[in-house]
Amino acid sequence: GTTMDEMETRALIAKAQYEVTRTKLALKLGNASNASPVTAQNAATTINAYLHPGPIDPFTSAPFTFSQTINGFYSVGPDKKDDNVTLLYDATNGTYSGGDVWMNRE
Repeated sequence: GTTMDEMETRALIAKAQYEVTRTKLALKLGNASNASPVTAQNAATTINAYLHPGPIDPFTSAPFTFSQTINGFYSVGPDKKDDNVTLLYDATNGTYSGGDVWMNRE
């Protein structure tokens, strides 16, 4: 059966997915309201302008990491290893499988 630890991890995955979605929306708002596009240099400032407090990665207790590759923020995922958005977390590989959590669709 499912253990309490696994249920807690699944809840953290859901929280990370929710917060990553919120950051994506905040970046879109920032891009729509600014004359210049959001960049890696001003992404955190843009997020903090729309989200109070700024979202925290539930797996690291630190702010989400910004990636130019996906032009957005991501979580390191339940394995707590930063894969630099080269591997998307997929729960069908197991709750504790590798991969980062990010919003891969517009």
